[in-house]
Amino acid sequence: MYNPTIKPMSDVTLSIIIPVKNEAETLPLALVAIDNQLDALGIPAEVIVVSSGSTDNTAEIVKKMSIAMRNLKLVVNEEDQGVGASLKQGMLLSRGQFRLAVNSKNLIPINQFKNLLPHLESGAGIVVGCRTRPAQEGENYLSKTLSAYKELPGTLANFALKSMVFKELKDPTSTFVAFRAETAEKIFNLTKYHRLKNLLEPLYIAKKSGFSIKESDVITHNVSVV
Repeated sequence: MYNPTIKPMSDVTLSIIIPVKNEAETLPLALVAIDNQLDALGIPAEVIVVSSGSTDNTAEIVKKMSIAMRNLKLVVNEEDQGVGASLKQGMLLSRGQFRLAVNSKNLIPINQFKNLLPHLESGAGIVVGCRTRPAQEGENYLSKTLSAYKELPGTLANFALKSMVFKELKDPTSTFVAFRAETAEKIFNLTKYHRLKNLLEPLYIAKKSGFSIKESDVITHNVSVV
């Protein structure tokens, strides 16, 4: 169900949508990090957490944290409707000029939004954060090879998707994707496959509808790309 406390906010530049389920242990640290990074960015923002089917105290934690984080909003669905449904709710409830879907574990720092912003300001409807991992100190050939094997499932998924559908994108399974408000409202009103755990359906709809899709590198410590 929609949370009736979410009101229109015309002064919001960025809306961050975080779909969650049973994230009571990891979500608080992620929200604190996001809050600190937003302060550093200096962008008026709201953070919308959509809890779907959580059986732990995720919702209670978010409610308590919203006392200090005044821009933190909560949507609660008693039944698990799927990540796609949570993203759709968050996107359509958002009031930001730009709307960013992120992973609940904050694997990509919010400050990486600055890499996406120029494309959005230039008129791109969607900007996909292409995940890249910085070289680690002391990393050698063996460690790189082992890391590549760990990332193999995501790498193969990206390769298949690029070959078949998203030939112009390096990282179509990215979980760090920004939309202009008007683009988000048009696309997410059309999504139907709510059990998908990524943004493949919105990207597919956007591609078929002729929306401009750009890509920009973002830094993460957990990456699966070709």
